[in-house]
Amino acid sequence: MRQVNDHASPEIVKVLVGNKCDLPDKDRRVEVREGQELARRFSSRFVETSAKDGTNIQHAFRVLAQDIRDEVDPEGKHISMESSSLSSYRP
Repeated sequence: MRQVNDHASPEIVKVLVGNKCDLPDKDRRVEVREGQELARRFSSRFVETSAKDGTNIQHAFRVLAQDIRDEVDPEGKHISMESSSLSSYRP
């Protein structure tokens, strides 16, 4: 995240994704609150996912897409998530 902040445009949209939310709390390397705090410090959103069982994978991409849309079209006049192929995508 530091490299992104140091080298990317200040307007870049960031989402911090924590993986392995399928693990029990005792087996996690990073607690949820730590991920949330890190995301807050870097002014980004935080989403927990599991690549193993697919939990929140689509949600993470939707959060990113919505944040990009909001950055590009803050009043929502030109891009609608409801009419986009992203909102209707089903794997």
